[in-house]
Amino acid sequence: MTQTRKQSLSSFLVAGTLSWLCSCGPSASTLAPDLPGNGIENLPVQKVSVLPAEPVIVDPWKGRSLIEPPSAEPPSALELPEVTRFTLKN
Repeated sequence: MTQTRKQSLSSFLVAGTLSWLCSCGPSASTLAPDLPGNGIENLPVQKVSVLPAEPVIVDPWKGRSLIEPPSAEPPSALELPEVTRFTLKN
């Protein structure tokens, strides 16, 4: 056999094996089992929640003693160092 004939035969066998393996999946009856009764009677009923007219704001810190923040200092100028400029010897 020539080299190209061997390659085409081996690629045909690989493609055939892969297609055979892909077609051998589980049956449909094992993927989706039937529910008892096969209807919607056995499904739970969704409860409809009623929202209040105004949202209720709950403050978790109400009634607790909190640490007072420190008093703010008045604004002042920052003391910055003098800027040094230089050039490179390029």
